[in-house]
Amino acid sequence: MSAFPKILVLSHTCFSKSDAMGSTLQSYFLSYDKEFVAQFFIKKMMPSFDVCSNYFFLSDKDAFKMAITPFYRKRGKIFTSKKDDDLPSNINSIRTVYTTKHRSFALLIRNLVWNLAFFNYKKFFKWVDEFSPEVILCQPGDFPFLFKLAIKLKKKYEIPIIIHQSETYYLKPYKKGLLYKIYRKKFNKAFKELMDNSSASIYLSEAIKEDYDKLFNLPSYCIMKGSTIVADSDNESKSTDNRKLSFVYAGNIDNSVGRAQSLAEFGKELLKHDLFLDVYSSSSDYDKDVLCEKNGIRFHGEVTFDELKIILSKTDFIVHVESFEPDKIIDLKYAFSTKIADMLACGCCPFVYGPLEISSISYFYNHKTAFVAKEKKELGSAIKLALDNPDLVTSIKNNAHSQFLSFHDPIKNSKLFNHIVKNVVKKVN
Repeated sequence: MSAFPKILVLSHTCFSKSDAMGSTLQSYFLSYDKEFVAQFFIKKMMPSFDVCSNYFFLSDKDAFKMAITPFYRKRGKIFTSKKDDDLPSNINSIRTVYTTKHRSFALLIRNLVWNLAFFNYKKFFKWVDEFSPEVILCQPGDFPFLFKLAIKLKKKYEIPIIIHQSETYYLKPYKKGLLYKIYRKKFNKAFKELMDNSSASIYLSEAIKEDYDKLFNLPSYCIMKGSTIVADSDNESKSTDNRKLSFVYAGNIDNSVGRAQSLAEFGKELLKHDLFLDVYSSSSDYDKDVLCEKNGIRFHGEVTFDELKIILSKTDFIVHVESFEPDKIIDLKYAFSTKIADMLACGCCPFVYGPLEISSISYFYNHKTAFVAKEKKELGSAIKLALDNPDLVTSIKNNAHSQFLSFHDPIKNSKLFNHIVKNVVKKVN
């Protein structure tokens, strides 16, 4: 076995600096030789060539055309460099377009389409043959087809599967509706089969790992998202004048995550001190009447990662919020934002507002790495505490930096990932 086992990655998203899941996967491969990495992905987005130079891309649209024309199997594109023509752009896939209102039906149809599309799909298997993988890394998501594909490849090439778990679809309670129950039954059966056929599982947070470990007897590890943000060493350059203190939220504000109300409540409390919450987000599906200046919110839209780093270098408090709506608490119980590592690394003082039942909030609370308001009635006093106690701000910032070095350092985490992969391959061989 070489120093780097050849690893085939199966996932919705490709390696990317701009996508949350894509950047998480990419961070694991920072110290991996990219010539030993290949990735199959299905979401239309621009791949990064920093950690991989061998991609196979097949879109939902291609899969649909292949399913209805079973003798046509030439679809799918292989990319080996940025110079390749017709690289996929950031366009919504069929899944994101059609699953908002009729999600269960769309997921069932989508899974059927992909199973039909891959029947005797020689182009893909020829690409895999040429790469000759020694191990599979599967990012399952909510798509049973990927589970089946991973198992098929495992048996064909007699190689192990490692699962990367960032979601908890298997653990979520059943919802009403016949189609949803049919989908969940198929999903859970396929997921259990994938777990039974896997050699190890890597989890994005301890909360996810803990609950999956209760159900599956599988070697498991926790590797949290790393961050490439470098904190401003000149902490004194940031303002200590309350009227000039800056609060920034940078993340998803779509209505589906339910954060708008919490952000507005945070902004209203800041207005009492003549301060605003500056929001940077690419989201377009949000309530503009809620996230507005009268509620203490200044919305700036999307910025690049490099632009955000400059903004944070001049920011005092980096904010994260979650919804207090009961259904959102259930749905987002294991939510562990990929922004958490950046919050700990950027040199700002973290401030979080949300229920402790959500793991991202309890993570900051348990490790004392943020000002935490876990109930609405605590928010005003928590903000006043932050504004009136610069020494406490410094202490929390130091705790955040120590937490980052211990669990979110990207180089340390990528070396741990390498160790896991080598051990799994070694045991099989």
